[in-house]
Amino acid sequence: MKKPTSIKIINPFKNKKFKHGGLSILLTVIFIAGIVMINIIAGMLLERFNVKVDLTENRLYTIEEATTNYLNQLDDKVSIIVMSRETEFTGRSMYNNQANEIIKRFAAASPNVTVRYIDLMSNPTFANNYSNLTPASIIVESENTGRHKILTNEDYVARSYFGMDGSQISFDEYRMLMSYGMGHMTFVDYSAATESALLSAFLSVTDIEPVYVGICIGFGESPLTSAYKLLDRNAYILQTVDLMTEEIDPELDFLIINVPQTDYSDVAIQKIDKWLDNNGEFGKNLIYIAPYILETPKLDLFLQDWGIEVEQALVWQNDNRYTSPVGSMRETITHYVAAHPEYSKGLNPSYRIYGEYLRHTKLLFEVNANILTTPLIITYDGSSVLTFEELGDEDFDIYAPREEGIYNVAVESTKTRYSATGWDVFESKVIVFGGEYLLRDDFMQMQNANNAEFFLNMMNYISGKDIDIKLTEKSFSIASFAINAEQSNVIGFIFAIALPVVIIGAGVAIWLKRRYR
Repeated sequence: MKKPTSIKIINPFKNKKFKHGGLSILLTVIFIAGIVMINIIAGMLLERFNVKVDLTENRLYTIEEATTNYLNQLDDKVSIIVMSRETEFTGRSMYNNQANEIIKRFAAASPNVTVRYIDLMSNPTFANNYSNLTPASIIVESENTGRHKILTNEDYVARSYFGMDGSQISFDEYRMLMSYGMGHMTFVDYSAATESALLSAFLSVTDIEPVYVGICIGFGESPLTSAYKLLDRNAYILQTVDLMTEEIDPELDFLIINVPQTDYSDVAIQKIDKWLDNNGEFGKNLIYIAPYILETPKLDLFLQDWGIEVEQALVWQNDNRYTSPVGSMRETITHYVAAHPEYSKGLNPSYRIYGEYLRHTKLLFEVNANILTTPLIITYDGSSVLTFEELGDEDFDIYAPREEGIYNVAVESTKTRYSATGWDVFESKVIVFGGEYLLRDDFMQMQNANNAEFFLNMMNYISGKDIDIKLTEKSFSIASFAINAEQSNVIGFIFAIALPVVIIGAGVAIWLKRRYR
């Protein structure tokens, strides 16, 4: 009888091939898992800290150190809400893509800043709490104050207009040339303004004690587009006031009356008087920009009480060292100098203030009881005062010799009250400009002029604001390193799909080679 054959049980875990093959599989799995984890962590880091390198020549995708410092100290929770899906927002243009990168830099600089993308078309009810929203809108909203500000495409993409000779022109001049079919004589430079627009919005919505500016309407007043935009950019809150039908909000700190087309009514002037007095507390400021060749007897009487007279006359500069010819579109531009020491601080000494068609703002006294008057902007020596009656005489020679001197084109009158202890001072001011050309759009936008800087200095000093946004807009015209959507897709395919497939394929090939070796 044969001895039964014994069955040999082989332990697969002691098999040499199994050991090598299993080890290869394990290493491959660990390697792939490591790559996946690295990708996940890298994505999280990129999303949270925006760890990207800006290779553009003018740092289009980088925020300034001053902005970063402000965001680091931000103690309010602020939401940035883009009213489109991210891919749709960035896909509209290179300008939107740059804006989106700056938005992410803001979020990366502070844990108190959050970013959301909401498709307005899919969520139309979201717009119920806001006004004038479009898919290009960006909302900046504060949790502490509950205030919000809406940025449009015009806010984060700045446009500057130039003639073919390279000189900057106003939008009105650009539009006129376009209407006459002379668009070939102009060009538009697009600049990135997202950082300054966002920072302005942050300052505006988070300010616990904001400065309110009322823009008067009701008597044909015209807008001061650049001046109002400058105030808006520097966190002033603007609102209109119809003096024909409304009372003046006591919360307003400033009122601006710009070149009314008719004289103000007694009722409107009484409203202004009452608001400036502020129940004896003062602390209010009126800015009046005088119209050209318009008789306003009621406004004149009001100004006389403050020691100011806007004469029916223009200031004319006879010394051609202080004038600039600018072709046939207008007459000579006159140069002026800032006279108020506080409002002049920080102005570029090599730049001047420009204007034209300005009326003489005469001071009737220097001091009268509790009212003090001060020149703000004056002419250079060699100027004359020409009455409208003289200018209307067809035989009048504007270049004939006449009395020359220095004259005011902007003045200030301050009414002061002291507290019972004498330590606290309360002031209301009336500021008069001899015409809107000192604050005209093209002069306010001119890079080698002090018009905008003087106006902003004045507003900041009076209101006590110590934050002045002077971020430089960065031109898209400068050559820079940038990729288009097609290049972006190719790079994404390489790193997100092709490279992982190659790595996995290499791992499988190594395993098979060892398995069947």
